[in-house]
Amino acid sequence: MVFSPGASGSVAPTAIIQGAHTKLAGPSSIAIGSDGNIYVTNGGASQPSVNIYPQGANGDTAPLAVLAGTATQLVSPGPIAVS
Repeated sequence: MVFSPGASGSVAPTAIIQGAHTKLAGPSSIAIGSDGNIYVTNGGASQPSVNIYPQGANGDTAPLAVLAGTATQLVSPGPIAVS
């Protein structure tokens, strides 16, 4: 889920990325890059990954890119920060 900057209390998300095309299975953290893209750590998948979605993604959106594989050394990705 994506919330507006500074949101607090009982507010609805501005976007929800979910569905089969997202390739998400246990997302644990989300960050918005200076490029506007949405970065999600995905630790519940059979192969842990960082999935990158386009700015404004909502619903069953396929990632622009998936960072995964043994070279990444991802095991249980958690908090993420991007610039």
